[in-house]
Amino acid sequence: ELHQILKAGGKASELVNQILAFSRKETTKRILLQPGVLLKETIKLLRGTIPTTITIREQITATDRMILANPTQLHQVIMNLCTNAFHALEDQGGEMTLSLEPVKQKGWTHDAEREWIKISVADNGCGIEASVLERVFEPYFTTKPSGKGTGMGLAVVHGIVENHDGRIEVESKPGQGTTFHVY
Repeated sequence: ELHQILKAGGKASELVNQILAFSRKETTKRILLQPGVLLKETIKLLRGTIPTTITIREQITATDRMILANPTQLHQVIMNLCTNAFHALEDQGGEMTLSLEPVKQKGWTHDAEREWIKISVADNGCGIEASVLERVFEPYFTTKPSGKGTGMGLAVVHGIVENHDGRIEVESKPGQGTTFHVY
């Protein structure tokens, strides 16, 4: 019973922290960092915690690129996306792929083409229905059963990415998997 109380308290604390992070629109301290290094560290952490029924692949091609970002928040973005991929694969196993590559494309607020760093988290799990896909970034929206999710993970991810002047996109097909792209 004490273990359950501690577990519930931990979940409540996590939810409060996510709500606070979501509601705070302040600019956090950003530093020049190599996202490839951060991604590799996250992959090492994941390999130690994810069951062997899930294969983790990495495709990191932009190891020397630098971005201006908050390392804690970037780590949170990657971990939240990987947690969702894990949940999509949890029952049947499968493959999760983390990739990082430079891409050139037009920005969202102007027509000039520029180089972006794209971090992608993909899984070959159950996928997301179109009706659900349009709501995934809404605060408190979740398809998980009671006690399994707060509906704040992707809302927090979306907020962090936007606060970094970036963009997040998702593509998914039911039965084929889901990919999140963070620019």
